[in-house]
Amino acid sequence: MTSEAPKKHLNAFSLLYYAYKAVLNWGVFAIIVLPAQRTHFLAALVTLIFLIIAFSLLKFFFFTYQISDEMLTINSGIFVKRHTHIPYGRIQTVQRSQWFFLKPFQLEQLKIETAGHESHRPEVVFPVVAESVREAIEQKRLALGKADQKSPTAVQGITPTKATPIQSTAVRQEYQINPHDLNIFALTSFGILPLMGILAAIYGKIQEYIPQQFLNTITKEIVSQSILIISVAVVLIVIIAIAGSYLSLVQKYYQFTLTSTGDQLRTYQGLLQRKSVTIPINRIQALRIKQNVLRQWAKLATIQALAASSAGDDDKGNDMMILPVIKSHDTFDRLKPFINWVPTHFVQLNKIPGKTGFILSVTPC
Repeated sequence: MTSEAPKKHLNAFSLLYYAYKAVLNWGVFAIIVLPAQRTHFLAALVTLIFLIIAFSLLKFFFFTYQISDEMLTINSGIFVKRHTHIPYGRIQTVQRSQWFFLKPFQLEQLKIETAGHESHRPEVVFPVVAESVREAIEQKRLALGKADQKSPTAVQGITPTKATPIQSTAVRQEYQINPHDLNIFALTSFGILPLMGILAAIYGKIQEYIPQQFLNTITKEIVSQSILIISVAVVLIVIIAIAGSYLSLVQKYYQFTLTSTGDQLRTYQGLLQRKSVTIPINRIQALRIKQNVLRQWAKLATIQALAASSAGDDDKGNDMMILPVIKSHDTFDRLKPFINWVPTHFVQLNKIPGKTGFILSVTPC
């Protein structure tokens, strides 16, 4: 039973995580309040540091977990106690995130998601735990899945029949992105646009602290010079944005690997922060094939899996990256070894005569 499993605390590194989150949450408040406390600045700063340390210790002390044979139990909450019970069969995805400085200690961040979790939030987040915690949870999940397959039960008098599994093969399949494809993926991204917006926002903030007289002098100097100076400045900003977007995507999807063993699909990616997502193939609800304008011209596609979870890209909610970049005509041939229910080719759209629309033409596989 769950009550027999011992309660365990997180790794001590979690204190740094909680302190970091507290600084982020109270950072704006500190920036506003501390400068106004000229006579009591030191006292206010000491009080703020004390609150951060106390908050981190309390969060760490009141967060415990139990790994029993039937379910995972998480106990949390300082003033409002919360006990979360997650049967292993209800787990939708298991996500791990490991920064490079945690790898020597065999520590990682772990996120557990179920189909009923709140939007864009995992059911449970283990800030920092040993890798053995994830391994124990995955072993329980696999053991439960094997037990269910060996002992089917009748439901409401219906005799169970042998169902065709979504992924019947137990052969390990693997795909790893090569440097050439990764470069193409990074260079055909529109990530430059939000990055340019960030640069513009940073410039706007910096401008508030620059004396107006100095800005007026610079503006007059630029106007008096050739238009070439302005063009060079614009080109420089664009180059910085392109380089930033390129490097960000390359390190994010560095050595991206997709593997499947039995009914489990798993992705690995990242240079500075190694991430992994594991999901049962039968929990994938749909596949999304995306192409921006540049990738349409280059005949490239990006494939994502949609599930009832927030696994995958942080800014894409429930989209889990399957293949970052692939030739459009190779899409389904490359997917077939991993997900055997994909169609054999793209569905064609035929225009309705005399109408401003398209009709969907489905060809049986």
